[in-house]
Amino acid sequence: MTSSRNETSPTLSQEVAEQEDLSYLLQVVRPELRRVLAHYRIPYEDAEDLVQEALLRLVYKWGEVSSPQGWLVGTLRKLCGMYWRSRRRRSWLVEVDSPDLDEMAEPVAGEQAYRELCVDLDAAVATLKPKQRAFFLCWLEEPNSEQLQQLFGYQASSVRQTVKRCRGQLQSRLAPWTRR
Repeated sequence: MTSSRNETSPTLSQEVAEQEDLSYLLQVVRPELRRVLAHYRIPYEDAEDLVQEALLRLVYKWGEVSSPQGWLVGTLRKLCGMYWRSRRRRSWLVEVDSPDLDEMAEPVAGEQAYRELCVDLDAAVATLKPKQRAFFLCWLEEPNSEQLQQLFGYQASSVRQTVKRCRGQLQSRLAPWTRR
């Protein structure tokens, strides 16, 4: 049982040897890694991340890889290609989500805002006197002053004046809502 365990888990001396192999490998392959990064024009701040990712993948596959130098360079090339593909996708998304679209789009009130407006309007109309409320609601349905004159017994000038008073009261009640 112990022999199979020793075969699967490395000893401390093997780990030290692997670390020394890894640092030697990095010294040898560093110029090639720089050429790959320069070829793909990877920004400096992202180049280090890509090299670290390639090294981590190498460490995980260390026992399976026959040529670590070639494997590391090939993995870095693949990661560089994936880097630019993901950047293109992200740049496309950024272009679509640009603030210019927000400016061009018409604002759409949400359902919650609509409900709040309805509640505020109902509350504002409820503050009118009963006769004014009935008059104003009728005026909203049919702003024909002749029918309102007959229905409420007002003269033409009184109809305009009453509408003006009702609208003024509603505007003053709804002024805080418009500042939101």
